Amino acid sequence: MPPWAQTAHFSYASSTAVSTGLSSPYGVAVDAGGNLYVADTDHNSVHKYVPNGSGGYTYLADVGSGLGRPVGVATDVSGNVYIADNDNNRVLKETLSGGTYTQSTVTSGLAAPHSVAVDANGNVFVCDSGHNRVLKETLSGGIYTESTLTSGLSNPNGVAVDGSGNVFIADNVTNRVLKEALSGGTYTESTVVSSGLSGPWGIAVDGGGNLYVANSLNNLVLKYAPNGSSYTQVDALGTGLSFPTGAAVDSNGTAYVVDTSNNRVLKLQTAGVNFNTLAVGSTSGIQSLTFTFDTGGTIGAPIALTTGATGLDFADVGTGTCTTNGTSHVYSANDTCTVDVTFTPNFAGVRRGGIELTTGSGTVIATASVYGTGTGPQLVFLPQSLGGIGGGFSNPGGLAVDSNGNTYVADTGNNTVKKIPVGCTNSGCVTTLGGGFNQPTSITLDGAGNLYITDSGNSAVKRMSSSCASSACVTTLGGGFTTSLGVALDGNGNAYVADGGSATVWRVPAGCLSSSCVTAVGGGYTQPSGVALDSSGNIYIADSSATVIKTMASTCTSSACVSTLGGGFSSPAGVAVD
Repeated sequence: MPPWAQTAHFSYASSTAVSTGLSSPYGVAVDAGGNLYVADTDHNSVHKYVPNGSGGYTYLADVGSGLGRPVGVATDVSGNVYIADNDNNRVLKETLSGGTYTQSTVTSGLAAPHSVAVDANGNVFVCDSGHNRVLKETLSGGIYTESTLTSGLSNPNGVAVDGSGNVFIADNVTNRVLKEALSGGTYTESTVVSSGLSGPWGIAVDGGGNLYVANSLNNLVLKYAPNGSSYTQVDALGTGLSFPTGAAVDSNGTAYVVDTSNNRVLKLQTAGVNFNTLAVGSTSGIQSLTFTFDTGGTIGAPIALTTGATGLDFADVGTGTCTTNGTSHVYSANDTCTVDVTFTPNFAGVRRGGIELTTGSGTVIATASVYGTGTGPQLVFLPQSLGGIGGGFSNPGGLAVDSNGNTYVADTGNNTVKKIPVGCTNSGCVTTLGGGFNQPTSITLDGAGNLYITDSGNSAVKRMSSSCASSACVTTLGGGFTTSLGVALDGNGNAYVADGGSATVWRVPAGCLSSSCVTAVGGGYTQPSGVALDSSGNIYIADSSATVIKTMASTCTSSACVSTLGGGFSSPAGVAVD
C-alpha cells in the first residue's frame, strides 16, 4: 500500500467517571464555565458539578426542587438551567442570579418530556415524547409562546441546537436523526442520519457541526461529521457502556456521556487532551490516547512534540499498543491502538503539543492535540543589548517562535512566509516557506509545529508544516472571510480569526476546510485585527477601529457576552495574554 493511502485519526482519550452514586441518570449538560449538570432520574434530582482543577469534578449543589424523574437538562449562555421534568409533564427554568436559582415553568401539559435544548436567543426546544412531537417555546419580552416545530415522530428522545439555530432530533423508534434547518425564520426538515442507529436517545452538536448520538441499544456513542446535506459516521466513542442515553459536548470538544445502566457519567476527550494545571518540573499521570485506522498498514514509533520540538513537555511513555506493536504489526481498517502520554511542563504558562502517528516511511497520518498549563515562578533574563535576527523583510506583520527557537515571520510586503533558524542574524540564512500568499499578516503555531497564517490579500486562512517549501503543501482552511488579519489557536487546534473586513471573529474548527463549518463568535466589533486566547479558552480581541480591547468566552455567540477591557488605545492591532 503506498504511504499516501494510509490514514488514521485520533478517537479519544481514556474515559473518566465524573460522578458516582447516581441512580439511572438520563441527561447531562455542560455550561460555558465547564460546570456539569446531571439529571439523576431515579433520585429526582439535577446535580451540579464544578471542575476541580485536575480534570475531575466536585459536587456543588442540586438545582431545582419538587422534581419527578427529571430526564433532560440544558443550559444557556447566562448559566440558566432548563429541566425536562418527566413525571410532572413540564419543563422548568432555573434562572441564575447572584449564585441563586429561581424556578419558573416554561411549559406544562406535556406527555413524558424526555429532552430539552436552548438556542442563543433563549428559545427552548422540547421533546414532548408522549405526544410524538418537538415543541418550540419562543422567548420574547420574558414570555414564551409555544408552537409545534415538528410532529408525526415516534418517541423523540433527544434534541439539540447548533450556533446557527438549526435543530437536531433523535427519533428513537424510527432510528433516525432529523435536522430542522433554520433560514429566514423558517425550518426545513430533512433526515441526516438513517443507518447504523439502534435506539438513538440523547444528541449533542459541537462547534464544528459534528453530531454525537447516544445509541442506547448498541451501547455506543456515535460521532457524525457534516458531509454535504447529510452526515457521515467518523467514530464510535466509549467502551463498556450499558444503555447510554445522554450526551453533551463542551467548547473544547470534550464529550460527556450518560451511561445509564452503569449509573455514571463519563468524560471522553475527543479533540485536544488537556492535562490541566501542573507545577513546572512535575510529571502528570498517564493519558491514554486512542487512534483509529481508516485504512490499513504499518506505523512507526509515535512522536511526541511540544510546538514542533521533541524531548520537551510531552512524552510517550511506551506502554501503549501503538508503541508496543510498532512496525512489526499490520493494522486493518477500523483497528485501534493507544499511545500513553505524560506531561512535564518545562516552563510556566500554556504548553501545546501534538502526538503524531506516522507510516513506516515517516509520513504523518494522524495527530492528536495535547496541552496543559505549567505553574510556578519564572525568571526572566534581561539582556544588556538587543540585536536583529534575520533580514530582508518588508513590512513584516507577525511572527511566531517554536520550541526549538526558530522564528517564523509573516513578511507582508514581500507576500511570503519566512523562517529564521535559531542563531541566524542576517538575510543569508533566512528561508522562504510555502507559497501563493498575498499580504500575510499574522502567524501562529500549533502543538505539532504546523503554521497557521492569515493571508489577508486572498481573504483566507492557511496551514502548512514548518518544512513546507512550496504552495503545493499549503492547505486553505474554512472560508467566507473578507480581510483576515489575526489568528489564534486553542489547545484543540480550533482557529479563531479576526476578520476586519466583515467586522467578525470566526471560529474555524480543527479540520474545517470550507465556509460551511465556520461560525461567528461574539459580536459588536468594528474592525477586529488581533486575537489571542488564554488557558481557559477566553478570547481577547484588538478592535482597531473601535480603539478598544474586548474579551469573551469561547462559547459567546452575540455582543451581549462581549466585554471591553482597559481604554485609551489608538488603533490597537494586536493582543497577547500571559
